[in-house]
Amino acid sequence: MDCVYYKGIDDDDSKKQQQEQAQDGGDALRRAARRLLPCMACLIVAGHVAACTYRAAGDPRDLAFVAGAYAMLAMLLCCVARFEALADDGSPAAAVARERLKLPVWALSTALTALFSTRVAPMMPPPLNALVVAMALLVTVGGFCLLFLCDAGNAGDDDDEAASDQDEKV
Repeated sequence: MDCVYYKGIDDDDSKKQQQEQAQDGGDALRRAARRLLPCMACLIVAGHVAACTYRAAGDPRDLAFVAGAYAMLAMLLCCVARFEALADDGSPAAAVARERLKLPVWALSTALTALFSTRVAPMMPPPLNALVVAMALLVTVGGFCLLFLCDAGNAGDDDDEAASDQDEKV
């Protein structure tokens, strides 16, 4: 007599539960990694700042460059984090706060671009020197146009929501 195994409903439910538990564990791991990654990045940057400061201790100009670059980078990252946190909040006050944060983000990124390009350009031969300066200007003007003139990031969100609403109706 042959035994025939029939797949029952309970087997499907237990497999679904196992898959959901595995997925929840994966989500928890992702959330933990997202919390840990910025901390690790801060530690790496802090170590790099210490190493650069040690190497630049003899030259005040190099020390000022290191201190200025890392201070601006820290401020830029704080502004961008605040900008992204406000993106989750759909209130009108958050939209106004995001608009106010655009200028500091652009100004800090422009200052960092200028700082690094003025540091790198003199080390290059004349044609590459001009190319470094031109690229810095292009990035600065492009960033200004995208942030302030084209209203980048705001117009696309409304279109995506409208498209997803239309897909749900179909």
